[in-house]
Amino acid sequence: MSAKKPEMQPPEALSFILHQDNLMWSRIQIMHAVQFAGLAAAYAVDDKAAVSIAILIVTATLTLLAFCLLRRDRIIQGELLDLHPQFGWSSPRKWHTPLKGSEVAWAYVVLLLAADACLGFAVTGKWPGPL
Repeated sequence: MSAKKPEMQPPEALSFILHQDNLMWSRIQIMHAVQFAGLAAAYAVDDKAAVSIAILIVTATLTLLAFCLLRRDRIIQGELLDLHPQFGWSSPRKWHTPLKGSEVAWAYVVLLLAADACLGFAVTGKWPGPL
């Protein structure tokens, strides 16, 4: 069963595009909060490696789920921008602004998951060198 896309007038479309943008920003804030809480909790119980690893796994999973929601919001926004190209504002890339927001989101989630992995290695004692 396919869903029919509703027809939107330009003011409604712009409102929905901005709503999707706000949703994406809130997903980044959720990822930040989950990571902060997860890394702090894993560090706090580092003497119990199994608990710490479990916390890091849950943290990474929640981060990935929030990122998947962010990507879905971006796809919905992109489809709406295809229907209303007059709202597809863009500026050229410059040397001091080389990335778009969607590219930064990918880098952000990779860095957050790398932090989880690093703390996981440190907690299990498999990290090289003293900690």
